[in-house]
Parts: sequence; C-alpha cells; structure tokens
Amino acid sequence: GTLSVAVVTKPFVSSAVISANGFAFAGTGGVADASFYLLGTTNMAIPLTNWTRLLTNQFDSNGNFNFTNPVGKDPQRFYLLQLP
Repeated sequence: GTLSVAVVTKPFVSSAVISANGFAFAGTGGVADASFYLLGTTNMAIPLTNWTRLLTNQFDSNGNFNFTNPVGKDPQRFYLLQLP
C-alpha cells in the first residue's frame, strides 16, 4: 500500500513596509516552491473574481515570500495572497 500525507499550510504576512520603492510585503508559511498570486482592489465590496491580479510569484524553498508593489494614488488598497 501507499501512505500519503498532505500538510496544508496557511501563509501569512510577517512584515509590511512602505518605502521609496513601494509597499513591501514579506512572509512565511507557504508551500516550498509553490505558486501564488497577489490580488488587489480599492473596493472590498466587489467579488473576489473582480480583484486585479497584481503579481504571480513563487514561494522560496522554505515557503517564504517577499515582493514590492508600487504605491499608487489610491486613498486605500486591499491585498490578498491567493493560492492556485
């Protein structure tokens, strides 16, 4: 027989900083080398299917991630890390 074990991890943001380059996120808890999407919107009331895909990236070999998103002129912006 075959025994398979699946571990479901939930990535989380461990730091968020605004700098001259933009809004920088870093975190951990992802699946090593797996893909993720960064979604964004200025209106949380719209359906998730209407959020804009800002970035497609991969967790590193330890499940960590980091990216910088340019700061726009929007008064507020919401982000979501989505796993495919």
